[in-house]
Amino acid sequence: MGTRVATGAITILDIADGVNPLSVTLGNQSHTFAANTFGVVSSAELATFSSGVFVYVGATRATYDNTANPEVNTYKITGMDATSGWGSVNTPAGGQAVITCSTTPGNTTNKTGTVVLSIDITNSVGNSTSVEVTITWSVMIEGAGGSAIWITPSRLTFQYDETGTTTTDNDIILGLTYAGNLGTLSAEYAQNGSNVWHTLVQGITANKAKTLDLSSPHVGDRIVISPANFGESDIFSVRITGVNGARDTISIIKIKDGLTGKASLFVTIASNKNGFSFRNNFSGNGATSTAKTLTASVFDMADGAAVQEDKIAYVWQKNGVNFGGTAKTQVVTASDVENNGSDQFQCNVTVTD
Repeated sequence: MGTRVATGAITILDIADGVNPLSVTLGNQSHTFAANTFGVVSSAELATFSSGVFVYVGATRATYDNTANPEVNTYKITGMDATSGWGSVNTPAGGQAVITCSTTPGNTTNKTGTVVLSIDITNSVGNSTSVEVTITWSVMIEGAGGSAIWITPSRLTFQYDETGTTTTDNDIILGLTYAGNLGTLSAEYAQNGSNVWHTLVQGITANKAKTLDLSSPHVGDRIVISPANFGESDIFSVRITGVNGARDTISIIKIKDGLTGKASLFVTIASNKNGFSFRNNFSGNGATSTAKTLTASVFDMADGAAVQEDKIAYVWQKNGVNFGGTAKTQVVTASDVENNGSDQFQCNVTVTD
């Protein structure tokens, strides 16, 4: 059971609708480049990497807006902090940010790097939130022992209802491809951005994989994550590591429909006699002015319909102090108003849904 409140008079108190949750995922969270024996990555090889940044406000996909005053349901990249020797570029396309790798160290020493993206998200009511996500890069040096792993997901999200407990989405399939001498493979998982990794095993319950196929000779390997495996996670990350050093990571996120708040209320006050003024309201003549009956009416802004009377509680006030009764109507006489002056009469309402 919830309550809503509003005030009828000079001002109306408005209740803001519920705000949708935010989520961010990357089209390519981890990538391995092939380099020559000197660690140099060619421009053609650099072009093999790009990562779209997908931002959701509730179930609505946000669009990229890099202006000073962004629209609602938008986001922008405010910073890209890359490891020394590594560089990145944001080239927005199709209403989203697209990150590419512009430079690598070009040696045989710095084999891994990251870029941390700082993202500002403007939600459905115009409020801004800042988040950070990380892309990981590595270089596979040409020669003996070089290896690489690539995870290709069928999709990156499970969409749930506003309670976060029900989804109609099908399983997510993680296709695995490899290059070089991998050695033994291991699978791990982490939840909600944690750096603590756990061994991923096959099973039908939470924090497991419905299918876990890493068998040699590694042709057609795949991992299947079902909604039951995803469990109560908001982010479920999977990484595959070869004993010779190759590794790739992918993250699956929960998109939850916004739990919409109740609509705001609108309160009107009507007078049954001569509007909202008394004529010649001064000592001795006040009795000649007819009393007024003020009537409060409450409407639900969701559909404009009048709210059921049995759900409404009324409190009348004069200049902010309780005055009269707690009914839908309130009688005001000439003597209730300051001579040659004015007073504010308002009705505060509470609606119990």
